[in-house]
Amino acid sequence: MLLAGGGVFPLAAPVAPLARAVLSSRSFSILLAAELMAAVLLLTPQFAWAGALLALGVISGALVSHLTVLGIVVRDDGGLLFGLAIAVFVTSAIIAFLHRRQIPAFSQLFKPQPA
Repeated sequence: MLLAGGGVFPLAAPVAPLARAVLSSRSFSILLAAELMAAVLLLTPQFAWAGALLALGVISGALVSHLTVLGIVVRDDGGLLFGLAIAVFVTSAIIAFLHRRQIPAFSQLFKPQPA
């Protein structure tokens, strides 16, 4: 997640100026905090579902930005960042699906019905 758009790792460093051009400084800071929170939640088994849902929300915004403003290829990266965003989206969706019984809003839907 942080690798795909956070600007924390060297691979994502070229994206930071682009993100700052699209977002205000405050919005950029909130986005980074949300990405960090999602990463921490994903590492805790009890709250992996929350991290996956938060990651899905954040990365959905990144995908929309790629498809509307930035383009798939950003600064001649061959679509690497877009591919990483798709990878984060797919893995977050898989994690959310695997932990679907822990999501409070859906826990009643997935309870076994008595025979």
